[in-house]
Amino acid sequence: MEIAFISLILVTVGLMAYIKYTEISVGSKTSVEEGMIEVIRIGIYDYAVASKKAGSAKLFPPFLDEAELGPASPNNLFFTFVTGKRIAVGSGIAVEGWIKTARNEYTAPSGKQYVYDPEKGVFDTTATDKK
Repeated sequence: MEIAFISLILVTVGLMAYIKYTEISVGSKTSVEEGMIEVIRIGIYDYAVASKKAGSAKLFPPFLDEAELGPASPNNLFFTFVTGKRIAVGSGIAVEGWIKTARNEYTAPSGKQYVYDPEKGVFDTTATDKK
């Protein structure tokens, strides 16, 4: 009887630890994705500032990269027009897990769909550009 009770306690503690670890892991992945979104938005802003200084009529880039459709990889770099050398695929950074689904559309590791609108310089889940 004592062995069964101790086993039950150990299983309960183990389950609680696993649940807590899972919560921390999911929270970490969400934070990384949110950070990546901010890096992209800051890059779009920086691009617009440089375009304005140069006197360009187009403030925002027509697209965020020249990547092929599919997942990000060392040979298929995402967001290169707005992130420059701030990030690089294959070095454990946030781009890993992203998938390009159309010219200006991406799926984040969380499964959220993000769209870039080059007319407004907006990169989020509510942008409407489908180019």
